[in-house]
Parts: sequence; structure tokens; C-alpha cells
Amino acid sequence: MDLEELGIRFDELVLVRSFGEKAEVMVDRGVLVYVDDQPETLQDVPSTVTVMLFRNEGNFDFEDRKWMLSDRTGRFI
Repeated sequence: MDLEELGIRFDELVLVRSFGEKAEVMVDRGVLVYVDDQPETLQDVPSTVTVMLFRNEGNFDFEDRKWMLSDRTGRFI
């Protein structure tokens, strides 16, 4: 399914080859808000960008009602 089929309107779609390249594009284009469902993609996002992490069965345990993170993407406090 593509964005238009889902009713998502956009002016431009930018495809990249790596998570780090996503962060570079955000800086170059002055992105202020970023949405994703993979915590790994958020590590290089600049602090000037507001981030929204969508829950799905791959990153959230709906039965236990807890986020699922690795040592690479999370730190327990």
C-alpha cells in the first residue's frame, strides 16, 4: 500500500539508504517534526527535531504494556 492509498498527503518524498542519512536530510531540509516506528532510526536525529515514535507489535508489548528496546536503543532509569 502506498501513501496516496492511505490518504496521506505530502509535497515531497525523500528516500535514503541509511538511518544516518535520514538525520542528514533532516538537517539539510530543516525538518522540525519526525515520525517513525523504529527506535534505531532516532539515534542520530538532532535535538532540534521533535520525534514521535509510533507503537506497533515490533516495538511495544501490548500484553505487558511496555516498550521493547535493546541496549543499543534504550537505557533503563
